[in-house]
Amino acid sequence: MLQQVYKYYAPVHNQMIKTHLSAELKQALLKKRWYFQGFNGTPGLLSGPTRGNVEEGWEVLGFGYKIIIEFYEGDKCYYLYDWQDLENGLKIILEKTKKDPSYPAWLVQKDKELRTVHEKVVQKVEQTNIEKISFADALKLYNEFMRSYRLAIAVSLIIECFTYPTEEKIRNKIREELEAHGKEKSVEKVQAILVGAVNPSFIGKHQLQLLQIAADIKKKKLTEVFTKKEIQAVGNELQKTEQGKEVLKRIEAYQQKYFWMNNAYAGAKILPVEHFIHEIQEICKKYNDPEHEWRTIEENFVALPQRKKQTCKEYNISEELEQLIMINDAMGIIHDLRKEVITHANYFIDEFLKRFAKEKNISHELMRYVSDYEINEKDLKNITKEILEERHKKSVFVTFHPGEQYIFSGKEAEDFISELNKTQQHEQEEILKGHCASQGKVTGRVKVCRGMAEVAKFKEGEILVACMTQPEFVPAMKKAIAIVTDEGGLTCHAAIISRELKKPCIISTKKATRVLKDGMLVEVNATEWYVKILKQ
Repeated sequence: MLQQVYKYYAPVHNQMIKTHLSAELKQALLKKRWYFQGFNGTPGLLSGPTRGNVEEGWEVLGFGYKIIIEFYEGDKCYYLYDWQDLENGLKIILEKTKKDPSYPAWLVQKDKELRTVHEKVVQKVEQTNIEKISFADALKLYNEFMRSYRLAIAVSLIIECFTYPTEEKIRNKIREELEAHGKEKSVEKVQAILVGAVNPSFIGKHQLQLLQIAADIKKKKLTEVFTKKEIQAVGNELQKTEQGKEVLKRIEAYQQKYFWMNNAYAGAKILPVEHFIHEIQEICKKYNDPEHEWRTIEENFVALPQRKKQTCKEYNISEELEQLIMINDAMGIIHDLRKEVITHANYFIDEFLKRFAKEKNISHELMRYVSDYEINEKDLKNITKEILEERHKKSVFVTFHPGEQYIFSGKEAEDFISELNKTQQHEQEEILKGHCASQGKVTGRVKVCRGMAEVAKFKEGEILVACMTQPEFVPAMKKAIAIVTDEGGLTCHAAIISRELKKPCIISTKKATRVLKDGMLVEVNATEWYVKILKQ
């Protein structure tokens, strides 16, 4: 049925955005199986990757997604993948790898090439004062930037095709093969090695660089400045000596390079120097020997590929499973680089949106509710404050390959979302099952975080519960005693960061944010893959 609808609604590039679904198309969409991915976001920053999903992904790889649905309520977003698209993508990836085992390596290389081109455009934008150029020049530069950005993440957009359909298969296959050889007690250890990231995450690389700065601080005998002084006093104290000035200059240079680290799909945030001073303070308090810590982490990553090979040999891992692990390693590399590209790009996109908001005399916050498809001189003329205010309250964006979009809000959006959500309702449960991303067992109080407002209120010692985590969640993840998510695969942000932080983490519960409530007392047993609600 839906295939006929696709054919009937043949997408056309530069076609006017439609504001209503036909009854036929709406029913066809409601009958589909959807993978719901929840996080905080706004269309202005998220519609670029969406457009890349249905355009540049196909252009670069020859396959991709036929449809993506987003719906928004404020800065809370649900991003819907068609399971048929995910399964078709997985089938193609496996077929291509079977035919040519070097295909995963080709994906990594192609991803690198496209990111290199994008970095040149980034440099051009960095050297431009977007606020001072003409509106026409701003539009031209925006479209050049967005084109290179969408290409830079084009390869990575198929990650979900591999991770979502196979995450459970890989875990189960490891368990089955070890049990068949009477080595079931080693399942958790072997899973941790075989699905572990082969490189530090970009957040992990950031932590390594801060450890190196902390090591330099120790060599200069300035550790007490960071452990005994308040943030505001650290800078003043460092100014008193030449060595202190060198350290402060290094931190300021680091801030200039990585001020965008906590950006999100909901909007950009410029981190001040004080943020990085605080992070270094925490490192200096936690580690007596920062140099030993970062060298140990680096050595572990250097040794991991060989450990994987040895583990496969020791536990008689099948050729089929080895191939899945090889693809997973490639996806992990590409996935993390995508996070870095997107997090950085969101700063520039938000600056462009600020420029266009000024041109339209509309608030920057509301301008975040335009679509990438609408940022052209013709369509922006039709955008009004009232349209964006309604989208901010509740809206739906449906995007088809190769580039047709429906945007609707108000009652139509509310009814559509309500009907989609019927398949996502869950009764109260005492035990939630998920997958172990990082082992451990703790008991504590729940704090559900769906957006930055909740993240900002997160307290030390709480259990972080989220649809999924993003870079802006890291401050809360550091305070948390455990992390629980609805979503997540073997290479997801929560899995990687929780292992780096050595905190219990359960991913892919599917419904934690719907079942668990703020203040609930729960036991998180990541080693046994469950969250148990305890009596108050």
